[in-house]
Amino acid sequence: MAVFLVPFLTVVIGGALVAGAGVGVIEARRSKAANAAELENAEKKASELFVGVKAHLASGALYPAFREYRKYIDHVESYFDISPEQKRTNQETYNDLRGAALSEYRKLHSDYQKEAAVAYDDGEEPFKAQADYIAKLEKLLGPGAPKLKALETSFGASYTVYKYGLTPN
Repeated sequence: MAVFLVPFLTVVIGGALVAGAGVGVIEARRSKAANAAELENAEKKASELFVGVKAHLASGALYPAFREYRKYIDHVESYFDISPEQKRTNQETYNDLRGAALSEYRKLHSDYQKEAAVAYDDGEEPFKAQADYIAKLEKLLGPGAPKLKALETSFGASYTVYKYGLTPN
């Protein structure tokens, strides 16, 4: 599902940037920045944050994308005067990103529970379902997310042996 949302969310975020926040950052007519150097640094940081959002969306990592977008919004609002309409648009875009990430997570979790239940009912261990769930969750949460390691640990020693094999002492 995230694959289908990525192009839509990219367009929405791109539209939010073009609609006002980007123009406000680039023109910076009503800037809160004290001097030209601070203004230039603020513009550069805003651009870097937005590129990060787009990179996360392109890779399907929705959770890091909405977190990075929140940082972008906070940064832009702290350095530039943004119109109330643009603030509302930014917040709506953030809420859309967050909602998409939550719905994708819920779908992944529901699918995993169904697959694991089928495996248990068949008298098998749910290792494949667990491995698939972790792989999909890693894509959604981004690599190295703390939740992934905690989840892997919660699956127990038998999953660890399934994934990494036995190691001699």
